[in-house]
Amino acid sequence: MLVDNKQHTVLHVPADHEGQAVETFIRDVEAAIARGAMDIALDCSSLALVASANVNVLWQVYVRCSAVGAKVSLRKPPRGLVRVLQVLDLADLFGCEAVDMLHTAKIRVAASATTSAREGYSDEFLTDVDSVNEAIERFLAYLRDLAVPEKTSFELRTIFYEVATNIRVHGIAGDKDVIVFCARPQDSRITMTFADSGVPFDITRQGTDFDPQKAAKSHQKRGFGITLTKRLADNISYSRKNGAINVLTIEAGTGI
Repeated sequence: MLVDNKQHTVLHVPADHEGQAVETFIRDVEAAIARGAMDIALDCSSLALVASANVNVLWQVYVRCSAVGAKVSLRKPPRGLVRVLQVLDLADLFGCEAVDMLHTAKIRVAASATTSAREGYSDEFLTDVDSVNEAIERFLAYLRDLAVPEKTSFELRTIFYEVATNIRVHGIAGDKDVIVFCARPQDSRITMTFADSGVPFDITRQGTDFDPQKAAKSHQKRGFGITLTKRLADNISYSRKNGAINVLTIEAGTGI
């Protein structure tokens, strides 16, 4: 933590989005507010990877600061964080420029995708954190083979992470369960299917869309992940097969 003066405080946002690191960070925020800081800057330079859980942490800070009229802004936000905040309509609240910094960026790949990539992709992985992250890296490699633009690749990676994490947290009993995933590209779209044998959980029926104004009044801390998935996807459908298998299908554009 770096305190410039009583009114202005700079706090470093931890890369971890849970546990002791977050508890210490929130205590630092509350201490700054107690000292009378009215301008709190959050240094986000350590957030190499961004997920809805990171937004939950930032939202807790925003709610606490807005309650006392303190201003919150972000320093050195990575491109991924800016994009996620834009999708959730939160960029302006944190002082981010509402500009898509990934708009013109491209992944360095061959000029055309391979035939095998065009035919589709499938994978299966355990639901522990390491297995999910490894599966994401394999999926990103597949998207590079498809020559998917970087902006779209980031959005598809975000959908993958949020869905897999949601299955792990809400639907699966342990880390030894399996998620089966497949992706099928067609023209400028891709269909992503996730199947698991956990408890029924239909994200299409989970609450209403996130509203930052209402959330501020109710001190809402969760719900970002489902909203983020819904806003990034073009279509989402859920079914329960044979009373035992959850099947979540998501359609999105590939930008190619």
